Amino acid sequence: MVNANLTIQSNDPKKPSTVVKLKGSGVFYNGPKISIHPESVNFGNVLIGATKKMSFWIINSSKDSTLRIDSFSLLNDAFSISTTNLTIRPGDSSAVPVQFKPYTSGEYYAQGTIHSNDAYQRILDFWIYGNGVMENSGENHLANLGWKSDGYTPVGDFFSPNPRTDSLLSDAPDRAWFIKDIYLATEPQNAWMNLCFDDEILLFINSSFILADTSNQPLYWNISNQSIKPYLKLGRNRIAIMVWNKQALQGGFDCELVVDGESKIRRGDQNWTNPDATWWYFGGMGQEYPTPPLDSPYNRLWFHGDYGLAGIDTVESSWAFEPTGSDTIYDNSPYGQVAILHNVTWIKGIIGQAMQFSGLPNSYVELHANINKIPQFIELWLNCYGAKPHAQNVITNKGNASFGQGLFIDENMRLGVYYYNGEFITKFTVNPNTWYFVSTQYKSDKIFVYVNNSLADSISYSQGNPVGSNICYLAGNPLQTDSITAFYGAIDELKIRTTDTQPAEMQEVAKIAVVPVDSSSKGINVNLDFNIYPTPYKILSGTFEYTWGGSEIYRTRSLSYRDSTFNSDFKIAIPADSTTVRGLKYRISL
Repeated sequence: MVNANLTIQSNDPKKPSTVVKLKGSGVFYNGPKISIHPESVNFGNVLIGATKKMSFWIINSSKDSTLRIDSFSLLNDAFSISTTNLTIRPGDSSAVPVQFKPYTSGEYYAQGTIHSNDAYQRILDFWIYGNGVMENSGENHLANLGWKSDGYTPVGDFFSPNPRTDSLLSDAPDRAWFIKDIYLATEPQNAWMNLCFDDEILLFINSSFILADTSNQPLYWNISNQSIKPYLKLGRNRIAIMVWNKQALQGGFDCELVVDGESKIRRGDQNWTNPDATWWYFGGMGQEYPTPPLDSPYNRLWFHGDYGLAGIDTVESSWAFEPTGSDTIYDNSPYGQVAILHNVTWIKGIIGQAMQFSGLPNSYVELHANINKIPQFIELWLNCYGAKPHAQNVITNKGNASFGQGLFIDENMRLGVYYYNGEFITKFTVNPNTWYFVSTQYKSDKIFVYVNNSLADSISYSQGNPVGSNICYLAGNPLQTDSITAFYGAIDELKIRTTDTQPAEMQEVAKIAVVPVDSSSKGINVNLDFNIYPTPYKILSGTFEYTWGGSEIYRTRSLSYRDSTFNSDFKIAIPADSTTVRGLKYRISL
């Protein structure tokens, strides 16, 4: 039993001090203890009608009692959990798969509830998020909206007001859109925005029209302390602002947003190039370029918080590659890039379906997309079925020219890169019938090739202007008639970026958790089990490092089981001489 006094001081003249007696007793609890990891599940963008699976872990941190999961509940039919009852031993964990299948475009979220026998958390809540994205059928093209880049500021430029947009909107009846996404981890309690503009402005937040106003000159601020809390939500919020200098005046734009005392958007004149002060810019010159009607199907292009706007994502082309019943597929960016399929079949892919190529010269895809730029980032999933007596083009814009850019697999199944004035064969060998996420990154003086988000190889080169075509080809090159270049395998999820970024984040394909070891003894091998979900799985490469407690000198063991398939926990034994009374430390990367 514990006793204490709580003294409360106040300005009450009759009773400035109040004492509250506190009494409590601690009870030892050795029952089941539930926790989850991660605390929320975010599916990101998923095409309408496609199903994506992810998982989270339920952990029982009790040393004595078994955790029993009685039921799950979800308040959104787009998400589903097929697991019903679980029993988790003391110190153990279990993966729970969750599926997301959006039926319409837009943001989805659901509160999930876990009912268990944890006496102190019989009900544990968690959140699931996802975006439904419509397959582009050709209407999502900037040209349809009257926006262009020829002879004008390139569409989708990264822009920071410094001090305002004076140089962009002047001496003509110009207009421009400024787009920015912000992320909130908690429900906002208060949020206010300041705006500087000249001479007309429209503000949209998450598809909602907020305000329209005019001014004669840009001031700090033309609109100040504008409350926008009712329009913000958990997760991603899209801010879309159109500035229009109708009277051919000076023009101008700057913005500041503070949420719960934290700056989410900084004013550009004081924070130039700071990420919190930068926007994506879309311009159209002259009054003949109208504002998209609010009830137009193009509305989502600018205002919908769930639509993947190309500039913000630094993506110039983005194909999900799902069957539409047509041999012409448009990408999911507002640039409306076209892919024309030739003798392509469909198989199960990373998400939904993937394109399969026969390895014959007539099986390929013609892409109306430009990979003729520096910097350039080409990201895709590929699965090559086996070696050929010739190089297999994965993607290239060489056409019938001598040089170009792109990716191929050589006769020995090693990844290769086309670049100005040459070819480069990397050290990475492709394993047949295995999916890889490959990011080929052309920079000013170096090319990097990442496989599954790990650097596979790089080469330094003298930058030149590639002479390839503005048309590029997947899985072959019909214009290269002097040799066979056909690809035998499958390709999925292609993105082409033109902004220098960090290596693209690899899409998650597996979860791994440690199955706890109760004890270890000197002179006895320690066996570690790693629960990897989903099964079956292969371990293509990895490292395991370990040392005894108090030491920082790790022993390293390379892991590669390309020819093995696992259907249960992955096991590693640590030699007896590595165990001491000071414990054991280890780390694993797969």
